[in-house]
Amino acid sequence: MELKLKPAALLLLLALWCCCSAQRIDYVSPHRGSYNGATRLTIVGDGFAQENQFQLNPADDTFGNRVTLVSDTLSVPCDVERDSTHGKQVMCYTRAMPKDQYVVHVSVDGVPIPDSSICGGNPKHYQCSFYTVPYRTPSIVSLDPVSGPPGTLVTARGWIFTDVYGSNTAVSSNGLDVRFLRSLPDKKLYRVTTIPDKLSMFQTFAEVTGVSPSNGSVMGGTLLTIQGRFFDQTDRPARVLVGGRPCEIQSVSDESITCRTARQDVDMKNMTVYPGGRGLKIELWNMTKPRHLIDIYNYDENTTGYWTNWIDSLPYAFPDIDYFSGRSKGFFVPPTSSNYTIYLNCDDRCDLYLSNSSRPEDKARTESLL
Repeated sequence: MELKLKPAALLLLLALWCCCSAQRIDYVSPHRGSYNGATRLTIVGDGFAQENQFQLNPADDTFGNRVTLVSDTLSVPCDVERDSTHGKQVMCYTRAMPKDQYVVHVSVDGVPIPDSSICGGNPKHYQCSFYTVPYRTPSIVSLDPVSGPPGTLVTARGWIFTDVYGSNTAVSSNGLDVRFLRSLPDKKLYRVTTIPDKLSMFQTFAEVTGVSPSNGSVMGGTLLTIQGRFFDQTDRPARVLVGGRPCEIQSVSDESITCRTARQDVDMKNMTVYPGGRGLKIELWNMTKPRHLIDIYNYDENTTGYWTNWIDSLPYAFPDIDYFSGRSKGFFVPPTSSNYTIYLNCDDRCDLYLSNSSRPEDKARTESLL
């Protein structure tokens, strides 16, 4: 009996050796991609797991194909796309990783394919390498505008590569067989928000189209109805200020807010500017050469060359004209308590005035740039 069992055991060992030796990686495509991830990587070879077959043990993380991109200093998983994977091909999507050369490693049912079976024993060969490079990284360098109500048309500029965005269209209008999955925005596009631990690139806001009644008692108690659009309370409850004082919310819908006004303690007759709304008012006077900057404060809408505009954010690029004077004013409401730095960049001269209240009369010059 012992002699009959040995050939059977030998046959089993030979079968296992032949199966393992058949697993190999021949090449990968593409060889260059984004260092922000989402590049679709195709690995061609033999002996890979059939990802679309019935999985007997879904809880087993080692089941099927696992792809890892390895550099000299870093190892990053590549997320396998099961529907596009079979015995001779593995498809995966890269993750964000630094600029470098990465060797593709594949494990089949928990067993790594050895280096001797990667590109004929040369795993760092170009055919089995993936390089993350900036010129294959979709990026966004500018947005215009950077805020607006829901439904605003936004123009994004940068390295876009394709106009295929998750649709079934096979080829982009420029002929490239690629689709837009993830971009790398320029850091200057990020903005601090009032929501803790969150940055944004575009800000949506509600629109106020009407207020009724238009006047009421300084003693408070007036029931105020505000009409508009997009009165959304997803991030936080609605808040209304009337003359800088909270207006007690009675009801909120998408297009209407009802609140009851509070008593006004300030002398409303002496106020010339009322805090509220958003943006800055810019006033410009063409072909003006003031001798002193302070002269601009005496300019008004009757001064020659006057025109005005409301802007939603800074910095602001002034028109490319010579010899003009400008004045910008508005309210600054810090999103959180912190130290803030305000930068001036002008040609040729500018002054910065700040007030520690909502009254323009309390302003004081804090900075000059000559």
